Amino acid sequence: MNANSGMPPGDARRTLGVDADASQSEVKAAYRDRVKETHPDSGGDEDEFKRVNRAYETLKDD
Repeated sequence: MNANSGMPPGDARRTLGVDADASQSEVKAAYRDRVKETHPDSGGDEDEFKRVNRAYETLKDD
């Protein structure tokens, strides 16, 4: 787990909607999709947007 995120990898995968064996490109694509859905400027929820970012920070270096 990335020490800066404070989010367990399992929670991060669920937040982004990816499987445990997802490749880095799949994680990145899921992140981009979720950011578009949750961005406050697009009518999304700010807290969920922050959660999506924390999830990506957790998984991007795995």
